[in-house]
Amino acid sequence: MKRRLTLLIVDDETRISDLLTEWLESTYTIVTAADGETALARVGRDTPDLMLLDINLPGVSGLEVLKRVRELRPDLPVIMITATTAHFEITAALMRGAFGYLPKPFTLAYVEHMLAAATEQRSL
Repeated sequence: MKRRLTLLIVDDETRISDLLTEWLESTYTIVTAADGETALARVGRDTPDLMLLDINLPGVSGLEVLKRVRELRPDLPVIMITATTAHFEITAALMRGAFGYLPKPFTLAYVEHMLAAATEQRSL
């Protein structure tokens, strides 16, 4: 039997985290964080297999979290979530090793597609 993957969802908008959790909890073990510091602690403690990470977080930004995650867990697939249309932030995230990004608003089918693609690439 295949091991259930753990997904870390990092977003300061509770309604986004709740929606994603409700939609994905039948497939993944879900862990959440609402800020960058908590996200980094959860990466170390919960050892997620995949991560959805908002770019705009209070305190430590999503881009800074991504940078630190790459140092701690270079193999962890991270998909950025963003409401911004600022291409420099998206480009910076991809250059720092993000697997891809989800523009807000997103469809849940697209989220599932991105997670499946990240899982397949990593061969989880």
